[in-house]
Amino acid sequence: MVVCAVLIGMKSRHSWFLGLMLAACAATLAHAAPAKGPGSGEPAVWAPHELIVDLHNLPRHYTCNDLWYKFKGILFVLGARQDMEILPYRCEGNSPSVQLKFATPRLVTGPDAHWSELNAVSRTVKIAPGSPEILDNRDCQLLYQVEGSLLKFLGSHIVSSQLQCKAPAAAGKPAFDITAKVLVPMAEAAVATPASASRVEDCTYGSHDVNDRCVHMAIPPHAFLNAIGDNWDCERGFTRKDDRCNPTVVPPGAHLTTFGWECDRGFQQIRQQCEKIQIPPHSYVVNDTFTVGWDCERGYMRSGGQCTPVRVPEHGFLAAAGHEWRCERGYVTANQSECARVPVPLEGHLDETGHDWECNHGFKRVENRCAAVKLPAHAFATGVGELQSWHCERGYTRGDNSCVAIAIPAHAYLDDTGDGWSCDRGFHPVGQTCSPVAVPKNAHLDARGNEWFCNPGFEKQDERCAATKSAAFALAQ
Repeated sequence: MVVCAVLIGMKSRHSWFLGLMLAACAATLAHAAPAKGPGSGEPAVWAPHELIVDLHNLPRHYTCNDLWYKFKGILFVLGARQDMEILPYRCEGNSPSVQLKFATPRLVTGPDAHWSELNAVSRTVKIAPGSPEILDNRDCQLLYQVEGSLLKFLGSHIVSSQLQCKAPAAAGKPAFDITAKVLVPMAEAAVATPASASRVEDCTYGSHDVNDRCVHMAIPPHAFLNAIGDNWDCERGFTRKDDRCNPTVVPPGAHLTTFGWECDRGFQQIRQQCEKIQIPPHSYVVNDTFTVGWDCERGYMRSGGQCTPVRVPEHGFLAAAGHEWRCERGYVTANQSECARVPVPLEGHLDETGHDWECNHGFKRVENRCAAVKLPAHAFATGVGELQSWHCERGYTRGDNSCVAIAIPAHAYLDDTGDGWSCDRGFHPVGQTCSPVAVPKNAHLDARGNEWFCNPGFEKQDERCAATKSAAFALAQ
């Protein structure tokens, strides 16, 4: 490419040579440009994205591991590249956050097509229980918040969205079903699309597939083409109906959103109206469509439709959430309403939880007391487990209830474990003794010195080393 640019700027007397070289450059550039044929998709690049999805008051608890797998499945369905980075945090409660770094295809046209990294096509994808497999009906509220954050951030065209999170889903129907138009790489599209699928990916920006033909779209007033260019969306403040953009009717106590309207803080949607939430004393309004719309202050707990004080017993304290209590270290819950002292016996101490006890070193738990471990001669306490609470000193091995001295034969030494022996170099064990290793001719001791191996060019035959066929032939020559 650089050579071609230099040639264009040259003024050579050999015009025939310059013309020949420029023709070769033109052919090379034409070959380098991404070609587009039927079913090959559109030139695209990987567009990087970063965002933090803050989740609020989820009706079920998700571990960080749960959220990692669920967001990975959702991003993959949306056409994200495999090297996505997902970091869930604050997973101890029901309002975690997920930091995302990923890339999705973005179409490039005109001269920018030379920078294409891949070919991408428009696909209609579905996010529902089982699609991806990691999702199930219990994830409805999670998907409700994902739709308003991740899908909104990506500008995905939502074809349809049905979420039945508040009421139980009808038999045989999923709790949520989101259908969206997204760009996916050709590799994923080839796997997901059968041979008889529509040729919508062949249409240019601003047209769509109608009976296997690309038809230019008529855009109504107050509408604009979506990011993929195969459909249109209404401007903010308008709602699509009957191929038109009609003004969105916002009821009192509500405000406009990207997808229509939602009730203001302190109001709750009842059918197509927003009614003011009536909250009891010692409570506050929460912005959550799928709850009663309020929660109790710290130190109070919900009881029916009221907030009643949390009675914290002596030696207790409010838990982090503020709606229940825990016992202090050294105390344990008794009768579901009191904190009783943990009875630590003599030679015992509180364990790491602070709500139970364990015995000191050299003692073991026997019912509700700590009994001394009886040590035989040449033994020491380990404090590990109930059955093996002592070990023998080095040079001794454990018998029934005693430590027996290890008998080390001649030409041997105490091994690393301290409760056995090994033979010196040049000796090997024979029963309870160490006998010399008989090293035949053309052999040598191994690294440990307790066995022998044949030298190179020889192989073991019975208890001797015989020359290999190649070595014997060399000697004969």
